[in-house]
Amino acid sequence: MKNTLLILSLLFVSLCVKAQTERSGFSSTSTSAIKTSASKSSATEGAVQEVSLNNFTAQLYPNPAKDKINVIITSTGQAHYTVQLHSILGQMINVPVERYTNGLPVTISFDLRTLPSAVYFMVIRDNDGAIIHTFKFVKTN
Repeated sequence: MKNTLLILSLLFVSLCVKAQTERSGFSSTSTSAIKTSASKSSATEGAVQEVSLNNFTAQLYPNPAKDKINVIITSTGQAHYTVQLHSILGQMINVPVERYTNGLPVTISFDLRTLPSAVYFMVIRDNDGAIIHTFKFVKTN
């Protein structure tokens, strides 16, 4: 029963994210490229997820994450972004983090040590509050 509820919750959140993304004018098939690559370094181990949309690029690493998750956001011009972490049930985990970019990469890190092992979402919004992209990541102990 618990697994069924988790699967249904994940499906519901995925459908909500897809609907919001389509309403905001971003199509996951025509304007984005998502890549995942393995990364092994002394500081972090895990995969790097990257998404590219028109004037926006974001990289999330490491995934899975144990203590900290990072996102690097780059835009071709000046832009304002808000980043939030959400649980699998859609509950906001952190206070939204706002950053301005001027064409240079901006790195945002989140401390995960107090969170239980689970699947989480990192939602990136533009200045108008429209969802640009949602990363899914796993927090491990």
